[in-house]
Amino acid sequence: LGSMVLAPIIFSIAKPYYIHLPPGGSVMSMSAKVTWEAISKKRVSRGPGEKNRIFDKARKRYGGSFDDDVVESVKAVLRIMPVFLTIIMYWAIYSQMTTTFIFQGE
Repeated sequence: LGSMVLAPIIFSIAKPYYIHLPPGGSVMSMSAKVTWEAISKKRVSRGPGEKNRIFDKARKRYGGSFDDDVVESVKAVLRIMPVFLTIIMYWAIYSQMTTTFIFQGE
């Protein structure tokens, strides 16, 4: 009970010291823009021996309009997406076992 009283007091005392930042935009729209630019632009000419990567077309150094860290962040999210989709499907099927759906077949 003491911490529940103490926390709002500390919060209100420290409020002038917080750094207030304006909203910066949507991460989802930025990711969609990077993906769209990577898909829609023509092939990037690179040096001999270097592989053409699809998201390199969105990088500033290859004529795109996004920084390297933004493009790498989108690539990282897309690489982990199959794991999350698999987990969602697993739990959707697993939750069906606890419902009365399985009793309908008997």
